[in-house]
Amino acid sequence: QQQQQQQQQQQQQQQQQPTKPKVTPPPRRAKSSSSKKQHPEMVVDKRIVDELLLVCGVIGSNTTTVDEATGQATEKFVPVTDCLNWLQDLQRALRRDHETYRPISLLLGQWRIVSQKLLPLVM
Repeated sequence: QQQQQQQQQQQQQQQQQPTKPKVTPPPRRAKSSSSKKQHPEMVVDKRIVDELLLVCGVIGSNTTTVDEATGQATEKFVPVTDCLNWLQDLQRALRRDHETYRPISLLLGQWRIVSQKLLPLVM
């Protein structure tokens, strides 16, 4: 009898407590092979991607300097000493790009290379 009374009390307490709404994550979409298929000319070879990552990574970097007199921070792009050679490598890779689909150019666009590396070189 005591166990039954305890169970009833627990049930009553649970009913009195506000219930939290159940949150369920949205259903996952099944990855279909048809939606991920790309034109063969749009796929960039892994070796070329590795080369592009290397070239774009070593062109130069941004450095921040603080003016001691004013305390103002300025950001400046500093190219590496052999930057011209790396830019020529990048140019060769772009020449090898497919004439119609331009997957290498699109990849460089996704990486924002023009705005983050190339434009600061000429400014």
